[in-house]
Amino acid sequence: MPFNKIPHNRVIVKAGELWGILLLYLRNQLVNGRYISDFEAEFARYIGVEFSIALSSGRLGLRLILESLELDKGDEVIMPAYTFYAVRETIEKCGLKPVLVDVNEDDCNMQVGLIEGKITIRTKAIIATHLYGNSCELNRILEIAGKYNLFVIEDCAQALGAQYCGRRVGSYGDFSFFSLESVKPFHTFGGGVIATNNPLLYAKLRNLVEKLPRPSCYGIFKKINFTIIEAILTCPFFFSVFVYPILLGTSFLNKDLKGIAKKTKNKFKIFESKYSNFQAYIGLQKLRDLDKLLNKRIANAKLLISGLRPGIFTQEVKSCLKPIFYYLVLKSGNACMSSRILLRKGIDVDSNLVQKCSEFLAEEEYPITCRISKATLLIPVYPQLSNREIRYVCKIINQVFSE
Repeated sequence: MPFNKIPHNRVIVKAGELWGILLLYLRNQLVNGRYISDFEAEFARYIGVEFSIALSSGRLGLRLILESLELDKGDEVIMPAYTFYAVRETIEKCGLKPVLVDVNEDDCNMQVGLIEGKITIRTKAIIATHLYGNSCELNRILEIAGKYNLFVIEDCAQALGAQYCGRRVGSYGDFSFFSLESVKPFHTFGGGVIATNNPLLYAKLRNLVEKLPRPSCYGIFKKINFTIIEAILTCPFFFSVFVYPILLGTSFLNKDLKGIAKKTKNKFKIFESKYSNFQAYIGLQKLRDLDKLLNKRIANAKLLISGLRPGIFTQEVKSCLKPIFYYLVLKSGNACMSSRILLRKGIDVDSNLVQKCSEFLAEEEYPITCRISKATLLIPVYPQLSNREIRYVCKIINQVFSE
C-alpha cells in the first residue's frame, strides 16, 4: 500500500492564483472589474456559444433559467430520476413540477425512449443531464423537444469540456448551466455559468442577473478560505496523515463521515449573488490549461479501464462521445460495503454523489434508478494521480471484485 492514501478528489489552488487574488485585493478589485466580461466572453468561445453569464452557482443558474421562461405554476419539467438532488429541489422551488424519467443501465443518463410517454399539455421543458461527464443522447432529445415545442436545458454541472458529435456539450440546448464549485474539474472558488445562443433569452437572463446583489467581501473571503482548506485537506500528505485516519475509523463504526459532512454543508444557505472579479480572474487563468488537464483525466480513466479485469462494469462511452470522466463509474452489488473495503486499502471512493435520488421513488416505475443509486462506485481519475497510483487502484479493484 502506498504511503500516500488516495482521496476521491483533489482541490487544487496554485500559489500564483493566491498571489493574483492578493494583488486584486490591494487594487480594490476583488468584487468589480474588467475580468468578469472577459471571462464570460472566453467561456462562451470555449463552449461554442454566443453568450454566457457568470454568477454565484450553477444551482442559481438553473433557477434563473426557469424564471426567464415565465412558466405558469404547476407547469412540468422533465428530468432524469437519477441526478443531483438540487435539480429537482430547484424546479419545485420555482413552483414547477419535476417529472422524472428512469435512466439507462449502461451510461446512467436519461432513457430517451421514455420521454414522450411523460409529456402532457403542461410539459414545457426537458433537462438534458450529462451525468459524470458523459453526454446524454442530445440529438434524440432535441428531436422530441422540437416535435412538442419544448425548451431544452442542458445540465453540464459535471461535464464542462465534454463533447457530443464533435461539439462541446452546453452548445446544443436553448440554455445550459455549469457549476464551477471547488470539487469540479474546473473551479473558480465557487460559481456557475449560464450559456445560450439566443439573444432574446440572453437579454432576459442578463436582466435577472443584474438585479442580484454584488458579493460581499465577507462572502468572498469565506469562499477563498473554504477552498484553501479543501485544497490542504485533499493534498496527499495532509489527507494521508490527518483525514484518512478519521475516515478509516468512522468506516469501522459504520459511519459515513462524508455523507454527514454533505448533509451539514447542504443545510447552509447558498448566497445568491453576481460573480466576482477575482473568480473571473481565476477562471481566465484556468481556461488556458483546461483541455490539457481534461486530457490527463481522460488518459487516467483509459489506463484504469485497461487494467481492470474483464467483467468489471464501467460506464459505457459511445463512439460519438468524448466524456471528461468526472469519475470512472463502476457498479458493485453493495456500493457502501465495497467503498469501505477500498478505503481500508488506502483508496477513498465516493458512492453517494447523487444523493437520495431514489429515496421516495417507486421501484416498479424507476427500477434502474433505484438499483444503480445503491450500486454505483465513483473511482477517482483526477489529473494529479500518477500512473503508479492508477495501477495500484486497478490492482485493488480487481482483488475486491474477484472476492
